[in-house]
Amino acid sequence: LSTGSSSNPTINAANIENKGIEVAFNYREMVKPFKYEINFTAMTNTNKVTRLGRQGTEVIWGGNVYWAFDATTRSSVGMPIAPFYLYKTDGIFKSQQEVDDYLAAGGAYFNGITPGPGDVKYVDTNGDGVINGDDKVYFGTGQPGATFGLNINFSYKRFDFNMFLYAVTDKQMINGGKWLTYWTQHNPGNYHTDLLDAWSEDNPNSDIPRVIQGDARNTQASDLWLEDADYLRLRHIEVGYTFPAPLIYGYGIQSMRIFIAGENLLTLTGYTGYDPSIDYGALFSRGVDRSPYPVARQIVTGIQIGL
Repeated sequence: LSTGSSSNPTINAANIENKGIEVAFNYREMVKPFKYEINFTAMTNTNKVTRLGRQGTEVIWGGNVYWAFDATTRSSVGMPIAPFYLYKTDGIFKSQQEVDDYLAAGGAYFNGITPGPGDVKYVDTNGDGVINGDDKVYFGTGQPGATFGLNINFSYKRFDFNMFLYAVTDKQMINGGKWLTYWTQHNPGNYHTDLLDAWSEDNPNSDIPRVIQGDARNTQASDLWLEDADYLRLRHIEVGYTFPAPLIYGYGIQSMRIFIAGENLLTLTGYTGYDPSIDYGALFSRGVDRSPYPVARQIVTGIQIGL
């Protein structure tokens, strides 16, 4: 006979040391009929795990994109939280001759499997002649190294303008949507259009691995799915006009302004997924894109009336 909860209690299982710098700049000027204000912020942040788990030195894996996929992050003491931990790749085998030369030179087998033309070249990072989980290495993290914000307010007579730009640098992401739609082993849905240009005997110079039904060799947790996710986004832009008081007083209105505004109208990035700002939210899955809905673009127009 027992009472109370049957599940383990939630505990504080990690100590993390954060270091960073934050800078803010503000400038305003009024030279009638012009008025403007500029606000700029910049922030950097790094972290390091100093204690993890009940024993203090545990290793925590995370960042699984799909139930059958390997973890993509490995957190341990002395490292940042949730750095990507992946196989390193070196392109693909373009021909059977390239495969033969690789094996003749003592090239490593991936889990004992002989590679073929169009297969991914995994790097034997520890040089033991076998490519397995011991060859995974650390890469970057899904936490931005620096973030920047620029807010500009400008007015001329009765017209006003506002714009907010946001930028992120030194961020990496696992493109889970690409990974899943490259995978032919369990994916029951659509495949990536990249596979139309995959390696074949008729297309030997492609950098996209060959397509083999049921073969998961070429879709391991590797840097093939890791992308830089730096971006610059126009988060908000707005233009408005305030009507002169004599024009509206006769209608019992104290003030009236019309405006048109846009949210997230422009994003500049090299990331090939839907949205470089998407974050799964879980601490150990930071920077893993599981293809949720991207941030929506919006255009709003309206009237503000003061009575």
